[in-house]
Amino acid sequence: MLKFPLPGPVNLSGLCNRLVLTGIATLQFAVGLLVSLPFAGLAAVGLLLVPIGVGVLGLRGLIPVMEAWSSWQRQTLERMLGRRIYQSYRAPRESGVRAVLATWGNDSARWKDLAHAAFSATVGLVLSGLVPASLIAPIVHVVLVSTGIWPPGLLLVVTLPVLIAWWLATPVIVRARLNADALLLDEQRSQALERRVSEVTKSRAETIDHATAELRRIERNLHDGAQARLVSLGMKLGLAEEIVSQDPQTTKQLIAEARAATESTLTDIRTIVRGIFPPVLADRGLSHAIEALVLDLPLPVELQIHLPAHTPASVESAVYFAVSECLTNVVKHAVASKAFVTIQHEAGGLQIDVKDDGRGGAEVRKGGGLDGLTKRLAAFDGTVEVESSPDGGSQIKMELPCV
Repeated sequence: MLKFPLPGPVNLSGLCNRLVLTGIATLQFAVGLLVSLPFAGLAAVGLLLVPIGVGVLGLRGLIPVMEAWSSWQRQTLERMLGRRIYQSYRAPRESGVRAVLATWGNDSARWKDLAHAAFSATVGLVLSGLVPASLIAPIVHVVLVSTGIWPPGLLLVVTLPVLIAWWLATPVIVRARLNADALLLDEQRSQALERRVSEVTKSRAETIDHATAELRRIERNLHDGAQARLVSLGMKLGLAEEIVSQDPQTTKQLIAEARAATESTLTDIRTIVRGIFPPVLADRGLSHAIEALVLDLPLPVELQIHLPAHTPASVESAVYFAVSECLTNVVKHAVASKAFVTIQHEAGGLQIDVKDDGRGGAEVRKGGGLDGLTKRLAAFDGTVEVESSPDGGSQIKMELPCV
């Protein structure tokens, strides 16, 4: 995702940056004048005409258009600010016009859309217009002076102060406008708490289901593998005990078979333990565990891992199995010649990127590997984003909070 880091403490001291910000402000001004102003005017007229019934039909057609427009603006703000902007709309339970308008009237999200349109058509319009105006004005002044219409002294009195004001105020105005838009279009605190509680409840249920499935898998592996081998081992040792004095040669053969069964059982147990928490992960850390993981793959994997000195064991385990699942999918389905794994720590979280040059087509299917991966990371407030095209390979982007 393209991020435009305006809200943070970034270096905006450059002519190119000022021109980019001026372009953004100009676009905001044009959008406010051509879109938000008509929306706000039509919404105001529709609300005023609701008592006589005419405004009902107008709002019935206008509000869905505003919803789509506001959703697009949220996506744009997310790219520019580099953070999520949430909002959910209430869906009408009945199809009648009155029921639909009643639902919309009780929906704070749609009222916030109206408030944002009104802001963009008034205060926001003025704020955004100041930036290009403060740049165009000095250019007009220079043209007027060069043509002799204005005296040259006005360049120092008028043009230079306006140009300095443009230079200093542009980052502040654009940042303020974007943050104001985000504040109006983002969900309320109560909505955020409700959404967070819902996400935590869902994540907890999925985590419990996943843990239960893991316990059943471990129990099944122990029952069908190690336990069966131990039973066979006990039978062979019991038989050897019975015939040890009568047939020493057969006894030696049984003991040799019991030793081989012991080694095989230990291998099974190590495999099960490795599936719970890989020993190399506990002994050498996440970086070395992933390096050991890719050694067994039938295709080359390029690693770029930059991790902090101390990472919680639970997070390391989640990342290890996430990378393992992604690489397993690459080997099984991608028909790729090379894979790339990038893990780095920034902004209080781990950024994990697994991509390949295969045939693409990866997607999150219910009950599939990526679905399980998404649920595993959701328990840590992590996110998974899949980018895949039929001819451009696949890229799995994961983010995991990690202080």
